[in-house]
Amino acid sequence: MEEIGYGKRPSMSNTNHPASPPRPAGSRSLRLLVWLLLLATMGPCAYIEAPREVARWYLAAAQVEREDGRKELADKHLSRATQWMPNEPQILLTKANWQMEDGDLEAALATCDRVVELRPEDFNARFARSQVLDRLGKESEALADWKTIDRLSQTRGLSLAELEWALQSIQADRDAGRKAEAYERLGLVIDWSPAEPSLLLTRARWRILDEEYAAALEDCNRAHELEPENAETLYLRSQVFQHLGRHSDAIADLKTLDRLSQIRKSINRVQVLNGLAYARALGNVELAEGLKGVSEALRSLPDDPAILDTRGYLLYRQGEYEASLRDMDEATPRADDEFKRRYGPSSKPSPQRDLMARNVAVIYYHRSLVLQKLGRDDEAARDRSRARQLVGREPDETLF
Repeated sequence: MEEIGYGKRPSMSNTNHPASPPRPAGSRSLRLLVWLLLLATMGPCAYIEAPREVARWYLAAAQVEREDGRKELADKHLSRATQWMPNEPQILLTKANWQMEDGDLEAALATCDRVVELRPEDFNARFARSQVLDRLGKESEALADWKTIDRLSQTRGLSLAELEWALQSIQADRDAGRKAEAYERLGLVIDWSPAEPSLLLTRARWRILDEEYAAALEDCNRAHELEPENAETLYLRSQVFQHLGRHSDAIADLKTLDRLSQIRKSINRVQVLNGLAYARALGNVELAEGLKGVSEALRSLPDDPAILDTRGYLLYRQGEYEASLRDMDEATPRADDEFKRRYGPSSKPSPQRDLMARNVAVIYYHRSLVLQKLGRDDEAARDRSRARQLVGREPDETLF
């Protein structure tokens, strides 16, 4: 299990943590019994570690519920975590983040003040409080926290956990529509840790979403200079190249990634094979090699709609329209059904939802091209209409 960051959901599914974490005992005798059992089974370490572990379980459960939109239950779990560890900064800053998200800025400030009192030199506490003060219009006080943050970054640097917390907090600003503030804060964090590629890649992703492809390429190139064989950098830069119409450069990066995927188990080779095949389809080059690669990917995931769409699009490029349509007819309903299963008609926009909607729209758009070639214009129009509904604009060759 990864370390739980402030306000961060741990990487665990609902099936591998208890649905209802253990509760603090309601009576003195029951508490005594619990501790006796712990001491008997786990020894002295349990006495020290049990409160922290129980609090972590409650925090994990709270974060899961919050992400799934069940705020009341999330608040209840977070309150339980606080009961077990009332002075744990990790828990308190999660609470402050949620109070900020819910617009209760005065309460968020009080919570941040408490953490700063506990740990005056804590980067995360200062960072969170500066955000709250900023939004409350207390600019001079926010500036004082920023000066402390700057001093900390200069004197001791920032740990990976602190960088993760900063990114979580800044991403919350962006998700709430405060893009300018998010870009400004992220720029400062990049200045503090200029040798950390993940920060540059985060800004590159934002710039891709904002269709600032030239600026995104600058960030990707800087990250590539720092780590030339970083898989994430190569994959993201290939996407930027595609948006800029530089398909040969995109293919070159993906070929490097393909080579790395054969010697690094941490790289998803199926994803790389599909990405490389799709880049070849977009560039309308090396189509035979693309079909060979996507066929290999399909042997591992024969029912994956994205990979089926890639093969269908390659076949479309080769003029094999009937064969292409068979793949498209298989991929399209699977992709849309999965989208509808995850996000019902009342679901709110989110980066994850918008990305999946775009991916489904791409498949509908590709099938519409095939149907048009086969003279089935009415069906093609219906597919374009569904794609337009998913992404809010007319589908065209820039939709990929």
